[in-house]
Amino acid sequence: MNQFIAAWEFALKNFQYLFLLVLPVMVSEMLVAYLLIPIDGMDPMDINEYMSGNVASIMIVSLIAIVLSVSLTGGLMVAYQSIMSQEASNPINALSAGFKKFFPLLGATILSSLLIGLGAILLILPAFYFMGRVYLFPAYIMFEDKGVMDSLRASWEATDEHGTTLFFLTFVFFVLTLVAGSLMSGVIFDGNPVAGTIGAGLVEYVCILPWMYIYFSLYKSIKS
Repeated sequence: MNQFIAAWEFALKNFQYLFLLVLPVMVSEMLVAYLLIPIDGMDPMDINEYMSGNVASIMIVSLIAIVLSVSLTGGLMVAYQSIMSQEASNPINALSAGFKKFFPLLGATILSSLLIGLGAILLILPAFYFMGRVYLFPAYIMFEDKGVMDSLRASWEATDEHGTTLFFLTFVFFVLTLVAGSLMSGVIFDGNPVAGTIGAGLVEYVCILPWMYIYFSLYKSIKS
């Protein structure tokens, strides 16, 4: 509970800086969703026609969203470090630092996603445990220049005694994001899919900020 409260306090205190960091990622993902929203309710023939006319735009925006999203996992670590050390920095520099480590971050993201997907097949709950155990990898990539496998291995070993706590915290953040996002898209902005998508996306990233800070603070405590 203390970690949960401390993470939210940190995120809210530094919300402006952190929100500017996630804003490009959030906008790119919302653009992807905006381009795909018209497909909902179409028959197969109309979907084929729509995709044939918009496939280039969808692919370009999707690629940008993937690059920014992966870069963000490392950029957040750099941003937290910058805030804690009170160094002069800006959100673009933090995101750029993540971009420079894009390929190891991408590789670790893919492998961790496969592991989490396996956990989801195993009655869902193990997915949160696996996620809790491996999501220290951005810190090891950004601060220790570890590769894909080494960062995942280091994360798994470092979180051995914290696995249960990280499982519950990850599960709580997931439920919070799911419930709040559903309220945004299905209740508050019911009937307006664009506004609902924006609201759900905003909720997702508001929750990501404290969640990832938990991993950063754990990494710093392990290294201190």
